[in-house]
Amino acid sequence: MEPKKLTPDWSIGKQPLYLQLATIFRRRVETGLWPRGEQTPTLEMLMREFGVGRVTVRSALAELESEGLLVRSRGKGTFIQDLPANAPQKFVVGTTWEELVARGNLNALTVSLNSAKEEALPLPAWCGTQAGQNQKYYLLERVYSRQGIRVCHSRVFLEASIYRRLKTEIRQQAVLTVLGNDRQTHIQSGKQSITIISAGDDTASHLHISVGSPVAEITRSIYDAENKLIYWACVHYDSRYIRLDFDLVK
Repeated sequence: MEPKKLTPDWSIGKQPLYLQLATIFRRRVETGLWPRGEQTPTLEMLMREFGVGRVTVRSALAELESEGLLVRSRGKGTFIQDLPANAPQKFVVGTTWEELVARGNLNALTVSLNSAKEEALPLPAWCGTQAGQNQKYYLLERVYSRQGIRVCHSRVFLEASIYRRLKTEIRQQAVLTVLGNDRQTHIQSGKQSITIISAGDDTASHLHISVGSPVAEITRSIYDAENKLIYWACVHYDSRYIRLDFDLVK
């Protein structure tokens, strides 16, 4: 049966048309609507379904091919790739402090970028969070990878005295994990918010994705027993490799 013609309002999106189409194709692969190992619909079918030109469809398919989701066979067509045995699993983000610390101890991530500013500075206004007067923080920037694929890019502002005391541990582990395991640090409260945004040029460069690709932006604020902000972070996750689980009934 020929698929029903679908004509989204492409003008709403800020991405180039072929990237919007690639997002639709990617979801069809991820949800199994396009089963792995099967052939994709023909160019003509996709052109009619979405009301776009041949070049746009080809460019969208090429985007998925570059991601390893599709493979072209000369004279046979384009096929959905079987999921590799070593394909990276979804990165599960904790939704409580205890879970964040525990998952930090368990996640097998490697650090592709690991930098720290040499000078402690006040928390920048763009963080959107109030810090105490005269408080200073060190900025740490990291890119975490799993199985050779860049999963997330983080910027962390850590209270200066804590950073100086735990500098050695922080160089080897995620900052949240170090804080959670440190007996001298007493956490009173924390906040976490998650927003789906489009990747800017900086995030796209760090995660090796296209500008405008969907990413999950997670911001975290952690306060100590004196209600002093000791940790603020903004983490961008490639949306393809992140998962959130919530208990609806407790």
